[in-house]
Amino acid sequence: MNTDMKARSRWIFGAHLAAEAVGGSVVGLFVALGGGLAAARLLFRSSNGWDDLIYAILGAIIGYTIGVSLGVYLIGRWLNRRDGISTKRRAYWLALLGSMLGAALVLLAAEPLPLNQNTAVLQTFLIALPPIGATLGFNMSRKARR
Repeated sequence: MNTDMKARSRWIFGAHLAAEAVGGSVVGLFVALGGGLAAARLLFRSSNGWDDLIYAILGAIIGYTIGVSLGVYLIGRWLNRRDGISTKRRAYWLALLGSMLGAALVLLAAEPLPLNQNTAVLQTFLIALPPIGATLGFNMSRKARR
């Protein structure tokens, strides 16, 4: 029996999950922009000329993963507080773990499933799966205070 959720309609619960995932994506995109720019400017360069592009892509992926978990945590905590549900301290770390697993799943599956042959498909999965994983991870830690 699940005692950690207050009684509310499935539609509202689904809307909260969607808000967390979309909000996490938006925050993740801003952090990805900053991470990509910072990594391209700050990291070591060699003479071949491709380093800034490679570092920018890696910085954007890492920044997006961290930003998604931060956005999911902030929006989820706000929605939970509004509904009278306490958010545990480990909720951010579970959201970060879910986001990292979502990004790792895409990167590991890029070669076996030919995702890397079509960059639009790869980018779509790379943008979609980390927020889903972060939302699932964040909501694994919910407890209600009555």
